[in-house]
Amino acid sequence: MNSKIMLVDDNKITLKNLRTALRMHGYETTSYTDPVEAIDSYSKHNFPIIISDYQMPLINGLDTVKILKQLNKKAHCILYTGYPREEILEKIAAANFKLFLKPFKFEKMLSYLDELGNA
Repeated sequence: MNSKIMLVDDNKITLKNLRTALRMHGYETTSYTDPVEAIDSYSKHNFPIIISDYQMPLINGLDTVKILKQLNKKAHCILYTGYPREEILEKIAAANFKLFLKPFKFEKMLSYLDELGNA
């Protein structure tokens, strides 16, 4: 599988590590540290998979992927967070997005991505 994935995280180190790991497994990635820039550029790329951190300045990851999902209803949205407050978890579950809690095992995310490719 060689899907295009949009990555959004204001933490450059986390973003680089995730981008590197995904590319090593054959995924094409484009990454953004600014969720507003990600939203503005989405229509040019129309990514089928969006992976975003929850905790970011200006716009949180949940609001970011909700906006992106409006632009592409078929997009698969994945969020991750190191702040698993109950209200955040409930909002993500209500939006029907996949959630990984940090620190997450990359193998679990990779398995989920493989499932998407075989669906």
